[in-house]
Parts: sequence; structure tokens; C-alpha cells
Amino acid sequence: MEVSVIIPTYNRPDDLKEALNSILKQTVLPGEIIIVDDGDVRETARLLEEMGGQIEDKGVCLKHIPKTKTRGINISRNIGIKSSKGDVVLFLDDDVVLEENYVEQILKVYENNPDAVGVQGCIANYVRPRIKNIFNRLFFLVHSEANTNRLLPSIQNVYAMPLDRIITVSYTHLTLPTKA
Repeated sequence: MEVSVIIPTYNRPDDLKEALNSILKQTVLPGEIIIVDDGDVRETARLLEEMGGQIEDKGVCLKHIPKTKTRGINISRNIGIKSSKGDVVLFLDDDVVLEENYVEQILKVYENNPDAVGVQGCIANYVRPRIKNIFNRLFFLVHSEANTNRLLPSIQNVYAMPLDRIITVSYTHLTLPTKA
């Protein structure tokens, strides 16, 4: 399975550099990295020029897509997916630093669960303050529960944190886009 990594970015070249470095340290490298740039294109272009050789030396194709019109992370992700070639698409934020075996583990889940439509990792270095989580639960806002991921009637998400096993996520009335 070939992996495409899509990273929307907006004026955070230092964070993006850390994210890219963590991708280059993966035990299984993606086939391509697509940066969809919503901000100062010059800053991102300079960073990608600086890191481009290092990325391509690892056999990873690098694409930089500057966006000049409508902004927004979801629009950027859609632009990225239209340009991707991978069988598996990983959407990362520009400030994410991956564990070294992240891509390998994602692919392993797909291999062991061929009917899986999507796979999500979890944030290992973030702890939601307990009082905030209780407040959010009370008002059906985004919150976390151990090994549970579901959509609330308020259309807010319950995130699986902490996550110590593979779980099944069920969303009703979810229509998945197909790649053209």
C-alpha cells in the first residue's frame, strides 16, 4: 500500500519543519508528502526548498500546492486528496510530530482489518484537564472517553483518549467521498 501524507499549513514553518522531520524518521516512509499552503507561500517554499533534497533523497515525492483563494483546513485537505496518488491518505496537522513507527502501525491496522474504512492514531502527549472534560461532557461538547470514539447528538465528537487498543467507530449517516 502506498501512503500519501497531506499537510495543510498556515504560516507555521518551524512547526512544519518538525512535522516533516518526524515523517523522514518513519520506519515505513510514505510515497508522497503534499503540503497545501494557505498562508505565506514564500516562507513555506523556502522551507521546502531547504528540505526538498533531503525528502527526495529518501525516495519520497514532495508536492507544494499554494492556495490563493478560499482558505480553510477542510478545503486544503480536499485539494490535497485530489492531488494524491496513495492507497492510504494520512491527514496531518502542520504541528504534529509522529512516533517513528506511526505509518507502519497504521498500515498494520489496515492489513489486519481489510474492511476498515479509516484508521486514526491518537495524541500521546496531551492530557485534557479533568474539569474541562467534565464540563464538555455535561454540555455535549467535544470531550474524551477511554477507548471510545463516537458522534454525539450535538454533532460533537467523543475522542478515544486514552486509547490502548483498536476500537470500532460507528458513525451513522456518514457518506464517504470517493476519489475521482
